[in-house]
Amino acid sequence: MKRFRIGIWFALLGLVIGTVCIFSPAWAKEKSPQSLTHQRLEGLDGKTYRLSDFKGKKVYVKFWASWCSICLSTLPDTDELSKEAKGKDYVVVTVVSPDHKGEQSASAFKKWYKSLDYQHTLVLMDSKGELIKDYGVRAYPTSVYFKKNGKLAQVHPGFQDRESIEKTLTSLK
Repeated sequence: MKRFRIGIWFALLGLVIGTVCIFSPAWAKEKSPQSLTHQRLEGLDGKTYRLSDFKGKKVYVKFWASWCSICLSTLPDTDELSKEAKGKDYVVVTVVSPDHKGEQSASAFKKWYKSLDYQHTLVLMDSKGELIKDYGVRAYPTSVYFKKNGKLAQVHPGFQDRESIEKTLTSLK
């Protein structure tokens, strides 16, 4: 009976310590930016962009990688959505992070991507890995949506079909 009580006490102690560690500010993870960021990113078109350049439009940012089969299977939809975005109240931006999370080098990625012949998709390179850290990207693909005022609206890790993306963009203000 004594062993049972000691076991219960240790279990409760573990539960209390675990709860304190999880909810303690010292253990809390850093907050992601709540708006479009100002980091400079190189586009595959050779231009320099900032996500904040797109303030005033709804922004759909797709974080992806060349090794991600789901990402690759959705590239045609992303390219078509990018094409249709011309003249609309939203913009489609994709972000890759060369040399981070298993992605190939920037030069290898550029060469590989040009062979795919997607002509409407804006691809930005997060070479320092700042955006994937800032927005907590842990899985590919990850979709990040911003309202017209530049404020973060939603982060969605994992696959989203085109219909869901369009529905989310329509619902944003």
